[in-house]
Amino acid sequence: MTTVATAYVGLRARHRHSVGLAAAGLFATWPVWVGLVAGHLAWENGQWNVDAGLHLYTGPLSTMLVVISIAALLGPTPGEGRATASGLALGFATVVKLTNGLIGLVLVPLVAVRYGLRRAALVAVGGLVSVPIVIAWWPKGYVQIYDGAIAPVPAYSLDYIGPNLRTSTIFTPLMLAILVVPALVGIAGIDGWYARSVLGVPIVVTALAYTAYYVTNQHPRFFYVALPFAFVLVAAGARLLGLRANHLLRGLRS
Repeated sequence: MTTVATAYVGLRARHRHSVGLAAAGLFATWPVWVGLVAGHLAWENGQWNVDAGLHLYTGPLSTMLVVISIAALLGPTPGEGRATASGLALGFATVVKLTNGLIGLVLVPLVAVRYGLRRAALVAVGGLVSVPIVIAWWPKGYVQIYDGAIAPVPAYSLDYIGPNLRTSTIFTPLMLAILVVPALVGIAGIDGWYARSVLGVPIVVTALAYTAYYVTNQHPRFFYVALPFAFVLVAAGARLLGLRANHLLRGLRS
């Protein structure tokens, strides 16, 4: 479902089937090529088994819900049912991973500007349905394990940024270059401010939420909800670079 939704996000953001298919292909094969780029450490901590769904972690489920929600919001003007369903998906994703709620919090104003207050309110109400579940399960998570805290040490600190960037088992300098450079180019290929903003929200929010988190270098899958959207930008950037290279070659031949 995440792979298919990623294809739709690429198609609706760039209006090119090639971008959607390329982004979906990058996501579907990520559990394999991540190790080829980042090295064997990319498969530590059960990483490959989690990616492939063998450990039955709920993280991939929350990623699926976020991608489906954004695919719906990027399509033609969402009706009341689709807007509400998008909010429901974001709310259920927040039950699994609280920082996904921040993604929804930023998306609602964007929907309001693009489609009006009614559609934004439906997205928000759909998300709020999950609030009782979040409240009920909060005492049964980290705060139960760590006697009222969410981590055995300060969960967030600027001091964690350096180690997280230097010692990540997946997001090495080479991996970041492969993802960031074409993604920056790809932003220019996305149609309109709304699509650019919606694609950027999960990337920026997730980066801000976990770059200074105390164990992100050991658990790089915290960033995974941003990958489908990064892959769309990478695919759009690769397409632009390919078109540019083809244009230059034609110029040289002529």
